[in-house]
Amino acid sequence: MVRFDSGNENVLLLSEGHGTIRLCADFALTVSGGFKCSGPCDRPTELKVHSLVFPHDIPLGPFEGFQITLLATSGKRSRFHSDADCSALRGSRPAEQTKQLDQETLERLCTRCCAWGRWAPEGSTLRIFVDAVSGIGLSYELSNYLPESHDDLDATEITDAAKVLHRRQHSDEDDDAWNALKDARELRDALVREWQEAVTSLVRAHKVIGAYPWIVPWAKDRLTIKAEYAEVLRERAARLLLADDLVEAARVWALERPDTSAVPSVPGVPPSQMRSLLTSLWSRWHRDAMDEAYGLDGHSVIAYFIARDQRVGRDTRRLLEDKLKEIASEWRALATDQRPTDSHRFVAVLLDTEREHDSRRETIPWSSEWQVATLLHFTIDAAWEHGALLLRVPSDIAERLLKERQDLDFRAIHSGPDENPTSAFKKWVSELPEPESGPLPGVLDDGPVSSRRILTLSTVEKALGNDWETGPCVVFSPTHGVETLMPSTIARRCTNGWHGVLVTSATDLPNALVKDWLERTLKECETNPDDWRPSRRLQEDGERLLAHWGRSWKGLTEVERDLRILALARGVPDLRVISTVDDRGYSSIPQRVWHALLSSGQLNLTPFRKGEFRQKTLNLPLGVLATVQVYTSKADSEVEGRAHTPFCQHTHGTLINHFDLLSLREFLALEAFDACGKCGGYVVRRLTADQERYYRNAHRLTDIYQDLDRMHGQLPGLSPRSALKIRELSEELNALPNFGTADADFSSFSSDHWQWSASLRIVRELSIKLLKAVNTDYEDSEPSS
Repeated sequence: MVRFDSGNENVLLLSEGHGTIRLCADFALTVSGGFKCSGPCDRPTELKVHSLVFPHDIPLGPFEGFQITLLATSGKRSRFHSDADCSALRGSRPAEQTKQLDQETLERLCTRCCAWGRWAPEGSTLRIFVDAVSGIGLSYELSNYLPESHDDLDATEITDAAKVLHRRQHSDEDDDAWNALKDARELRDALVREWQEAVTSLVRAHKVIGAYPWIVPWAKDRLTIKAEYAEVLRERAARLLLADDLVEAARVWALERPDTSAVPSVPGVPPSQMRSLLTSLWSRWHRDAMDEAYGLDGHSVIAYFIARDQRVGRDTRRLLEDKLKEIASEWRALATDQRPTDSHRFVAVLLDTEREHDSRRETIPWSSEWQVATLLHFTIDAAWEHGALLLRVPSDIAERLLKERQDLDFRAIHSGPDENPTSAFKKWVSELPEPESGPLPGVLDDGPVSSRRILTLSTVEKALGNDWETGPCVVFSPTHGVETLMPSTIARRCTNGWHGVLVTSATDLPNALVKDWLERTLKECETNPDDWRPSRRLQEDGERLLAHWGRSWKGLTEVERDLRILALARGVPDLRVISTVDDRGYSSIPQRVWHALLSSGQLNLTPFRKGEFRQKTLNLPLGVLATVQVYTSKADSEVEGRAHTPFCQHTHGTLINHFDLLSLREFLALEAFDACGKCGGYVVRRLTADQERYYRNAHRLTDIYQDLDRMHGQLPGLSPRSALKIRELSEELNALPNFGTADADFSSFSSDHWQWSASLRIVRELSIKLLKAVNTDYEDSEPSS
């Protein structure tokens, strides 16, 4: 595999092999895989060939002896593989082998299928460690931005560029002078960018080593070389910068907004329009000038663009442009004409990295060119293990660095009368908190439960990731017991001093259990392809719903992932706990899983209500249905509006954590419930088999009672068809369960049990009464018939 590194276009990454290839700068990689030269080969450029396999000589620390499963053919020195379809196997049939991780195992890893750490178990702490070191991790950073990996510039070239850049006046008619200025600017920009990338690479490397400190001896020499090369780059780039330009920009930042109550007059421009133009000029000029690192000469062009956009005559536009340039020059004079100050202050900065949204690599959040140039020019010491720099800056710059809101953290360094500022800086660095350790074996569920480590905020962010990728996790703590939470909730608890361990996550549920579940669900879905409606109530209906949607649109991999999430979510007492959003504002749990957890079908609660006009009911107990959860957007009748479900179009995708949770007993007791006419106003958690069985038996008992009561009102003139119907209902009534001690619906001593038994007895007595009436009426008529 061949690709260019996103951080440095001059670095070519290959999936195997080591060494360095020297190509000319005009060489390009063609689509067919060859190299094509488009110019003279007078400036060679190094393209580094970097191995993406885990370095076999790196210390493993606590990961030594970690159990991993690999594929290998017969032979004592055969390669270990992670993919059975690896081209290096050449049709062989490898067998799975469980190996302990050590140096010998690392040396035998296949350089093709084991690149990018694919041999480490997915979702394990070992995989996190391998990803941090191999690929474009630590091993790449240590082999990049070194003195031998870039061309050395001639010192005279930098000196000549500095002379050109420091010259304030440039002739407009001398083409050679302008070409020299252009080349000097390109060189300056390249050196500044090179230093930024070298510093970012150095901070990345130290961040990994801080998380896994046992690899410090292995990487120490290369870190020293990288730090020395970064200092060389800084000195080169600093020669092309002027301290006065940086001080002027800092003074521009400190300028107050000018008073526009009295505006200068320009013929043909009304005062109100002139006031608006001055406000626009100040906003644009101040914003650009305070972030300028290379002088304020070029910012008068803003006046031209503002004047050009005005709908006025040519002469008026020229007068307006001259007036705006004059005003901008007066503003600049306020910053440049101040008395130069000889006082300096010492400021420290922490170069922490942050993760980009569109890339897996981390970068330093540079704010502006002025900030980068200030760090370049005034740095006098560094503590790379903490990503800290010490700056000796003029007072104006120090004032801005310490007061302006920036992504980087600046701190003032105060030294005593007899104390060296460098010593004070080192003392301040020594008081910084030590980097938190990376996820070690035992943090995740990749070892015995008795060996689990306490979760911390950093390990949660590194090991568990975001809610969408990981899904719900089962955790245990002495204060809350066993819970199912989302990673964001765990991270929030860790910030509040929560102590707990991870038991398992959705991705680490036993494969034997999940695979069998998936096969059974798919088989049932194939047997009944149309039996997947979202309105059905059973939990098994939710599983079939996932299987149907997965087979139709997503694929079996997504079905398995959804079933894993569903398995953990079913044990959550309150589904609102796992209802979170990702960075995009979408639900962290897929919408199809919510449909598998909640039934959009409405429950008919008539058997459990008191009889109304012309409708007799038994007022049956709720039994096991009493604890069924009901979610609605509005349970309080005094709140304005109607109640909706999470799936209703009127809620616009509102999360369930904004809904009210009631038990079915509480919902039945509501005096008034104003429901939406489209969605019904509420959803219930899908019923278990016992709950569904009791629900159906309650409805059947109520239907039998209402039929028998209606026929009781027709006595004594019942038809032969009615008599036959009574006998069928009586037989069906005798088949209904009594729900005694052998059933899970009630306890035999509960009030629900006695209420059900009393209702069943009432219906049976009515049935016996009708049977006796039927037998009496028709025994005499049988001979004549």
